[in-house]
Amino acid sequence: MNIDWKTIWEAHPDLLIARNWIECPEDRKKENRLSPLFEYFMGGETTLRVGIIASDSSMPEGEFLLSGILWGNRLSNGAKTVIYFVAPDFSASFLNALTKIGGNISARAVYWREKLTPSLYLIPEKQKGYMPLVMGEERPDWRRWGQGLNPVAQQQLKIVEDFFAGFEGRRVQAKIKHQQISFHWGHLEIGEIRKKGKKFELSSKVKWLRDKDLALNWQKLGWVDASGLINAEFAEVMGKILDLLESMEKERKLRPQDLLALWLQHDGEGVKTLWGSPWLWPWLPKDRAESAVLDWTSGIFTRRTAC
Repeated sequence: MNIDWKTIWEAHPDLLIARNWIECPEDRKKENRLSPLFEYFMGGETTLRVGIIASDSSMPEGEFLLSGILWGNRLSNGAKTVIYFVAPDFSASFLNALTKIGGNISARAVYWREKLTPSLYLIPEKQKGYMPLVMGEERPDWRRWGQGLNPVAQQQLKIVEDFFAGFEGRRVQAKIKHQQISFHWGHLEIGEIRKKGKKFELSSKVKWLRDKDLALNWQKLGWVDASGLINAEFAEVMGKILDLLESMEKERKLRPQDLLALWLQHDGEGVKTLWGSPWLWPWLPKDRAESAVLDWTSGIFTRRTAC
């Protein structure tokens, strides 16, 4: 669908706080690593930096949110910035996630209705946070996760924990849930431990890898051998996966959302200025579907340091 967004923006001067909108060209989208699924605009002739990210159809909300934050950060450069998220509809979790965005960026949600005049409807601020936050169950740690395993499996789990702890310097993080522990580089899953009765199963995870032959070759099971070490084949594959991801980052081949995930989790002072210090939410959500988007906000970045 070919939408004349600029005409729509100019037809709503009382709703949007900027005019003379400038569309982000395709070459700049690629340069800034913005998702090609959406359209991006910046407001002209205003002392306040203002941007729009627009979608004319249903979209992957996680990518929409991350792309909007990335666009806002590109426009902001440390200054106060307002970003409008424009789409036909929003889920409750997405609207709640917008209320968690802080720092220099202020996010607003706007409904777009193609066949109505006016066609833009700003969602009032007081309605964005209506979804109650469900505390859920307390997040387990490694020791409590291993309870219920047989004594041999508990010893092996400690060896696996130490093995992945050796990758912390390469930005690998463990996410512990009741039945599984997944290992992530940014938000890309590279390994998993899953309970199997009183034992557990260790495996690599490369569903994000586009090369199907390589993905099949790197799909390996891991175990603790007789010498008390992770089997060499699994250890080698984990090293190769990290080598590939780090090479993709260096060569600028990561998708915008993959790169943003690394920045949010590991960029240090730059991210703290905008979103605060990383802090893992200590409860697991009861409704996983409604909390998928919130994993970026209430799940990780909630503690801010006063200036």
